[in-house]
Amino acid sequence: KYCVWILPSSATKAIKRQLKLAGLPVNIIDMRKDSSKDKLLKRSVNIIWHDHMRLNGMDEQLKEHASDMLFIVDEFHKTINKTIRTSITLEMIKLCAEFIGISGTIIVNEDYKGIIPWLESIVPYEVNEHNYLVAAASLISKKVILPIIVS
Repeated sequence: KYCVWILPSSATKAIKRQLKLAGLPVNIIDMRKDSSKDKLLKRSVNIIWHDHMRLNGMDEQLKEHASDMLFIVDEFHKTINKTIRTSITLEMIKLCAEFIGISGTIIVNEDYKGIIPWLESIVPYEVNEHNYLVAAASLISKKVILPIIVS
């Protein structure tokens, strides 16, 4: 029912353009106090800037609809530090029906520890410093089965 795509503000224009080219409805969320575009819409790609997840109750809205949500995290390497942004994102990937993490930089400054919570969410075993590369292999081999008929 819900699709939420979180991303850095600099990527908004390009992603919106691509979604529109694909014929998908897009809802740009703005969680600043004076905005009226602060509600998730069903059957639309809801675009939210990373840091707007923590503003004015958006985190509660996300949790309320998580069980019916595809949650897409663009530039997920920006959600691996010890921040509110990271804690909300990690909570959402545990609560949502499905999630996709997108990044060209999964390990930042040779520090693999930040991706361990992400990896633990996709493999059925504990991830640590000795096996994180094995878990990372699941990033390219995990298959998502969607209820879409292919003809």
